[in-house]
Amino acid sequence: RVLPRELLGVPGTSDGTAVEETEVLGLVVKVDEEAFDASGECNNGLELARNQVKETGLAWTDRQNRLAWIPECMKGGLQFRGPHEILTRPGLSLRIRATAACRAFVM
Repeated sequence: RVLPRELLGVPGTSDGTAVEETEVLGLVVKVDEEAFDASGECNNGLELARNQVKETGLAWTDRQNRLAWIPECMKGGLQFRGPHEILTRPGLSLRIRATAACRAFVM
């Protein structure tokens, strides 16, 4: 669970280098309450696009890769998407700003 305004860190690779292009990074927030709002941003100021998680939804803002085999617990949650290139940025951190406690899934 992530509390409102709590920083969510994304771990690097085991050797301390940037995440390889073959690994997938995504961020999904599952809504726990009816009146809920959240936003996602990177530490470099990039605000992530927001949409609802669904089967065959787009994974990135700059590519046509689609989501598949989405677990039931994630469907209907808020997905935050950015460009695929954010995987190669060293020191990247993501922040969720939420109006209430929520579950965050990092893929």
